[in-house]
Amino acid sequence: MKRLPILFTIILAFILYSCGKEADDMKKAFESMEKIADAGKNIEAESKLADVRKKERISRGDTLAMPYQELQKFLPASISGYTAEEPEGTSFNMPPMSYSQAVCKYVAPGTNGGDNYVTVTLLDYNQAGDMYVGLTALWQIGFSTETKDRMEKTFSPGFDNVSGYESLDKNNKRATVNYGIAWRFFLTVEAGNQTSTDFVKSVANSIDIKKLSGM
Repeated sequence: MKRLPILFTIILAFILYSCGKEADDMKKAFESMEKIADAGKNIEAESKLADVRKKERISRGDTLAMPYQELQKFLPASISGYTAEEPEGTSFNMPPMSYSQAVCKYVAPGTNGGDNYVTVTLLDYNQAGDMYVGLTALWQIGFSTETKDRMEKTFSPGFDNVSGYESLDKNNKRATVNYGIAWRFFLTVEAGNQTSTDFVKSVANSIDIKKLSGM
């Protein structure tokens, strides 16, 4: 796979950057090489599965990303305690690349949405697989980190062929969850005024993830 050396470089650079240049930190970075190798194997396996699913879609004539109008139908019609604004969307087709995006913002009544908001974004990377892999590559490490200001980690959302990544900006009370769905769709839910990622996960799970993962 031509993309693997690039991904190894990205992952190694990320770890070295995180660890810094102190001797002990450098030692930890090199001790992580085995984990990098395992991540590389996972990435290669994921790439093969992505290729299989892509060929399946092509065989049934599914060669373009879903029109954003159709993608919008998967967004929550409503979220308890919030009012939906007008959804937005974009479709991009330039063979062999094709992707689309649907976005909707939900605002708590009586506020300007500066803090009390939820934003749901769903992307279809049907014919832009490298973009999808680029977004989810580091997840194969099983990354996690937490400080007094921020928390980030990978997790299993509990659906077949779906991986997850969550983060919490503790200072700004901003929670985000990302789902990589069946090597095609990428879902992001972000919300303000949050002290954990529980709420954004519940919003993400209100979407028909099972149907998306079968496409």
